[in-house]
Amino acid sequence: QISSAGEVTMPLQPMVIAKNSGNIVNVTGDGTVYTCLFDDEITDQGGDWSSPTFTAPVTGTYLVTPMISAFGILSSTNSWSTVVVTSNRSHSGRLQDCWAQQVSGSFGETISVFADMDASDTLTVTLKVSNGAAVVDYASNSELGIVLL
Repeated sequence: QISSAGEVTMPLQPMVIAKNSGNIVNVTGDGTVYTCLFDDEITDQGGDWSSPTFTAPVTGTYLVTPMISAFGILSSTNSWSTVVVTSNRSHSGRLQDCWAQQVSGSFGETISVFADMDASDTLTVTLKVSNGAAVVDYASNSELGIVLL
């Protein structure tokens, strides 16, 4: 739709904004891969989100921006990996030897990914923190945005 001022709106454009509603304890830390929940839907234009999975309604390029936060990180931890997993491939953000920058045992990462998806392809986000016991907690302020470009 184009307004008289020339503004374009696309009310059927697939778009999701979701966040994690509460802290989830002991999900990773020993190299365990955790599939991140974003169970509090802020908007889901098209109804394509069912936490933890987005299903592409149409073929196209999607901009995906997860912001993952964790806490309870041990000083022995030395690797963090946030991965956007789609049916076609995985897109990864990886931090190593980054723990000197920790603040009170917490850490966060935001990545941006252009994901080529076909209709009915699925997308999830995973977190893996390595070394130490399985004590890393997934934080409630983690968020996810997905939009078809």
